[in-house]
Amino acid sequence: MQIMAKPIQFSLRTLLLAIVPVAVVSLPLGWYIRRPGPRPPPVPVSGTILLDGDLLIGARVEFYPTDPNGQIGAGLTEWNGTFELPTRKPSINHICGSWPIRPLAGVYKVTVITRLAGRALTIPGAPIAPEIPGRYANPETSGLIADVTYDGPNAFTFNLSSMPDE
Repeated sequence: MQIMAKPIQFSLRTLLLAIVPVAVVSLPLGWYIRRPGPRPPPVPVSGTILLDGDLLIGARVEFYPTDPNGQIGAGLTEWNGTFELPTRKPSINHICGSWPIRPLAGVYKVTVITRLAGRALTIPGAPIAPEIPGRYANPETSGLIADVTYDGPNAFTFNLSSMPDE
């Protein structure tokens, strides 16, 4: 007498009860295991922006890393033309468009933007930054490079030209 094995049949509910708990446990565990080690500390960066030798006030300075593991940094020039990339991590309380993170050590392409789009950002009576050529707004065409190191001092001076783009 031969005993025939009954084929195993699972209902969808049984299958889900087996798979979902495994997925719920394994996905976060996999993300935790695959996450990179501790990031190197950010580096303080500051500098001065000049336009034809004169201080440039109210310009947005952005540092774009050439290394894919780098960290973007951005800041605004003060009344004396200087900027400092803030040290805080971004939060919901920051002004829209700000990205206050210090960059890591590495080579950065730098952009400088003076006119913000939209009338909501203009303050009556505040000095208006002069318009600068559009090439400075693009990291690929600005020609501004900063080599940020852990040794410092990481204080950069960029002298922009008001000559129009060619």
